[in-house]
Amino acid sequence: MAKSYRFGVLRFASHPLKSEVLNVALLLESEDGLQVRVARRLEKIRAISAALDVNEISEELNEIPKILNNISDDIFDSEFAVKMISDLTCFTLSYRGDFDVSSPALFESVINDLMLRYVEPEPAQPKPVRKRHTRLRQDILQALRAEKILARPSEGLDSHRVIYKHHLAQGIVADFVLQNGAMHVVESVDASTETATVQRSLYEIAMSTLTFEHARINFENRHVKPRLIYNSSLEIEKALAPSLYAAQHQGAEIVNWASEKDRMQFLATFSSLADSTDEQKSHPNLFHASALPTRKLN
Repeated sequence: MAKSYRFGVLRFASHPLKSEVLNVALLLESEDGLQVRVARRLEKIRAISAALDVNEISEELNEIPKILNNISDDIFDSEFAVKMISDLTCFTLSYRGDFDVSSPALFESVINDLMLRYVEPEPAQPKPVRKRHTRLRQDILQALRAEKILARPSEGLDSHRVIYKHHLAQGIVADFVLQNGAMHVVESVDASTETATVQRSLYEIAMSTLTFEHARINFENRHVKPRLIYNSSLEIEKALAPSLYAAQHQGAEIVNWASEKDRMQFLATFSSLADSTDEQKSHPNLFHASALPTRKLN
C-alpha cells in the first residue's frame, strides 16, 4: 500500500545585506517521524563564510526535529512551525512537496533523488541524463507517427503536435508533451521485458510522478493533464498496482498499453487534440463553416 510523505528544503542564509542562500538539508516525514537528511558535502557553506563550523551546522540541523516535536501543529501546514525554525535556528524552511512510495527501498530511492535535485551541489561536469531505452516508448512513438500527429524535429509546442522527449528541467525529460488548451504530459513505464524487475518499475513510476510535478511547475498556470502509460506482466502488475493507484490519486490518467481499449482510447484522444502533419487532413477543401471538422480542445 503506497503512503504519502511530505518534505521541505532547509536553507541557510548569510547576513541579510548579502542575500546569499544555500540549500543544506531536507526535512521530511518518515515512518519514524520527522527526520533531517543533511547534504553530504556540507562544506559548501564555506562559500558564504570561511568562519562557519561545518560540524556545528550539522548538529544544529539534526536538532530541528526535536524542536518541532514540542509543538502540536501540522509541521508542513503551519506558519508557526516555519517561524519557529527561523527564530530558533539559522535556517528557513521552503519548497514543500510530497511523494508516494510503497516500500522502504523506494522511499530511500526517492529521497536520494530529491537530495540530488534540491540539496547536493551540482557536479562540475554533469553528464546528460538519458532515460532507459524501452520497447514500450518506441511502440508509443510509432503509434503516434502512424496517426501523423508527431511533431517534426524543427517544431515546438506551438505546433500543437506531440513533442517527443521534451526537456522540462536539467535532467528532467518528459516522454511526450502536447500543447492544445491544456498541457498533456505523457510518461511511460515498461515492465514487460524479461529483465524487468518490480523494484526498477516502482522507481520509474515514482520518477514519473516527479516529472509530472516538474511539468506543473514548468508550465506555471497552464492546466497540466498527466498520463502514465504502462505495460507489464500480470505478476508484476499486481505489485505495481498500489503505486499506479497512488499516481492516479495525484491526478494522472493511467493507460494500460496491453489493453486494446485503453490504447485505442489514448490514440483517439490525442488524434482529436493534435494537428495532423497530413496537409489534406489539416486543410480540408471544404470552406463552409458547418462542414469543417470540430476540434476537441481538452
